[in-house]
Amino acid sequence: MIAFSRLVRLAATSAFATWVATAPAFAERPEAPSVNITLGATSSSSSFFAFHAAVSKALSVESGEGIRARVMETGASVDNLNLMRQGRIQLGHSTSFALSQSYFGKGPWEEKGADKDVRAVMSFNLSPQILAVRADAGIASPKDLEGKSFSSGIQGSSSAIEVQTALDAIGVTPEYQSSSLEDALTKVQDGRIVGLAKSSPAPETPDASLLRLQASVDTRILSFTDEQLAEIQEKAPLLVTFVVPPNTYENQDKPANVIGHTSGFAAPASTDPDIIYYLWEAMTNQRDILGEVNPHWTEVDFVKLTLEGAPPVPLHLGAYRWLKDHGADIPDKLVPPEAKR
Repeated sequence: MIAFSRLVRLAATSAFATWVATAPAFAERPEAPSVNITLGATSSSSSFFAFHAAVSKALSVESGEGIRARVMETGASVDNLNLMRQGRIQLGHSTSFALSQSYFGKGPWEEKGADKDVRAVMSFNLSPQILAVRADAGIASPKDLEGKSFSSGIQGSSSAIEVQTALDAIGVTPEYQSSSLEDALTKVQDGRIVGLAKSSPAPETPDASLLRLQASVDTRILSFTDEQLAEIQEKAPLLVTFVVPPNTYENQDKPANVIGHTSGFAAPASTDPDIIYYLWEAMTNQRDILGEVNPHWTEVDFVKLTLEGAPPVPLHLGAYRWLKDHGADIPDKLVPPEAKR
């Protein structure tokens, strides 16, 4: 697991396929259950929605059509975690930050309390939050956002909460504008707001929306100082930090320190472990289906991301069994209480 007080330098590589091929198997896989489940996804406009549809297809193929996952459009992480609390979905997309907050009863769940029955299933993507501002706004650092009109995302969303938490930790309070992505991009273009926060596919992969913005408006990418990152980590240890390589975006000739999260799946502890086991089987064996959405998914090292980039939340028993069966060394803090009984 990553130390949340240091910078994440995880890479998604094709080494996963070699790892699985050479890792020892200690048990035969269980028989696939015959069951209908609901997978809480994201907004249908998100690039992740197509990925979730591919995961559903891969799960069906891998289980011989035994596991039939209906992909449900939702408000993403916070919405999915609430749906899990209500028993309405068996599996859902979640950021590491939102999952940690739900598990510990922080942020949106301070009044509702901790959900000690939610489990981490898998981490599949690194998602840094990029702070982009107009170059003519006179803003050189996150500190300069104080009092400025700025979009951190849709109010109440996991991404918006992350950005606001980080800025609050260093004593910065912009005039937040709750906007959809398209609205925020338009407002930056016409100068109604100075900038926006946008999660990107990976630290070294530029976000398509931000590239589109930079094609029409001269912008710059903001970077937290090492001292600011240390302050953020002290006050908000559930946030993950990344380094965006230089020249990933225009006008970015130096590495940029940013905050963010890993994206993955979460599930209630009550979800059948065999379903989660077959999810791991599907993500491993049906990469051609995932690759139909984006070739990126054929190369991601899901094991590395899950074990090194996981939130401080116990693994689901099904994920734990799959990883153990394939020789993974699982940190004690990720071992689910169900495995200790």
